[in-house]
Amino acid sequence: MAQVSRIMITKTSFLRLTFRSTTKRRLCYSHIILVISKESAFFHVTMGYQYQHGIPTVYLQLLSFEDHVDSNSGRLRNLRFYEFSTEWLERRGNATRVRESSPEDLDRMVNHIVERYKSRNKDFVWGMKDSIPPIPHENKYRESVDFSEFMLCTEDLANQEVMCISPEFKGTQGMIVTDSSALVDILSDKNFRDEESSLFHQIKQLVVAFPTRTIMPRCFEMVFSKPLSSSEIAECMLDGGNRIIRKYTSFANWYCTRINLLLAIDRMEAEESEYAKRLNHCIIMQESKWSTLVYRGALHCPLEIFVFALKHKFFIPSFVSTSIIHGFWEAFPTRNPKPNYSYQNVMFEIDLTKYNKRSALITEAQTKYPDEGECLLSCYNVYEWKGYRYEDGIPIISLEVQDFESSVDSTGKIYGSQHGDLPLEWFERRGTRVRERNITPESFHYTLKDIVMRYKKSNPAWDDSSFNIQ
Repeated sequence: MAQVSRIMITKTSFLRLTFRSTTKRRLCYSHIILVISKESAFFHVTMGYQYQHGIPTVYLQLLSFEDHVDSNSGRLRNLRFYEFSTEWLERRGNATRVRESSPEDLDRMVNHIVERYKSRNKDFVWGMKDSIPPIPHENKYRESVDFSEFMLCTEDLANQEVMCISPEFKGTQGMIVTDSSALVDILSDKNFRDEESSLFHQIKQLVVAFPTRTIMPRCFEMVFSKPLSSSEIAECMLDGGNRIIRKYTSFANWYCTRINLLLAIDRMEAEESEYAKRLNHCIIMQESKWSTLVYRGALHCPLEIFVFALKHKFFIPSFVSTSIIHGFWEAFPTRNPKPNYSYQNVMFEIDLTKYNKRSALITEAQTKYPDEGECLLSCYNVYEWKGYRYEDGIPIISLEVQDFESSVDSTGKIYGSQHGDLPLEWFERRGTRVRERNITPESFHYTLKDIVMRYKKSNPAWDDSSFNIQ
């Protein structure tokens, strides 16, 4: 069973409806858009079906009930109906009756059915597919799904709306989920919230998380909108604060990674969000700070880093562990990588000169690894892209932390961080390589170079001077 979860009126005076599945708790998928209009003039030219922007779209006209329904029989008047036998339906196979399919598979199967039916019924009319204009995308969040990946959808707790996190870059969110059903299974597993469970490691293989330009709704509601109580503030002082920070830096089973993945996909529950809120406060209140460059080796896919440059000024939703020591680096190997091992294929240089309030230089009491020289940055710091270079076989990304208070408005959005559009079709043509995280630094560099060159070719006005790519 499906229910209408959202109706939006656009500038062209038609309605867009998206359907929310009630079979997956707190998740929704959609693989088709219905456009319904009361204006006959609009549908005189556009009535029918179209596959556009990776979205199967059905155009329908809303007719007068009184004019088109016989009051005695309850039947529609003046029907044009093409009959077909039960045997014809049976020969089409189960694939024609499967609801849980990707938008691409739905379109392919619809066209398969239509072509076969038209071969036997020459007078059958199948819309005006080629003449339908594109649907405008002024809406902030797309209610659709890319045909090659399902996008995870989360609930906007403030507005009680369903919001798809999609790589439609007019929006502020960004995440590709390469296997949505697998992610749902992980999040629904009763053992997932167990701190000793290793299930969360699997999320790293399913999600490509982009920087955002707004604090995502669940985190904004549960971490940023609720101030700490006086007792919670007292807990963050002295030894209590040390314990909170030490849990992040040193707790077993990569607790820090668990928290950061939940932040990246905005799926924290009450316990994790309370911890994130306390940790943020401890970082901000800690007196020991660092005010120049810090460094972080990490494992990223080329597309993630390209989006850093495209968005230019952005949030990183997770906490970010860095070091004041330049040199922690173990490159992802060309063969036989160890599972869940901390390899790197990029190095971040992060400048704290302008703003270091939301960072903390970790003391010996707060870590089991004092030799690392750790400087911990809070979740949702504001970063600005400064450039990229490839130096001694290491891809190096330069970022600068910006003043949070003057950069973020009261709703959790960054002021004035505009960027160009990146349509879904562009993503689809890039293939899976741009989303691969487990690649060597060299492969990363040449894949990123290809992305930059191709995007520049199709967008000549885009400024790519920050990329020192040879």
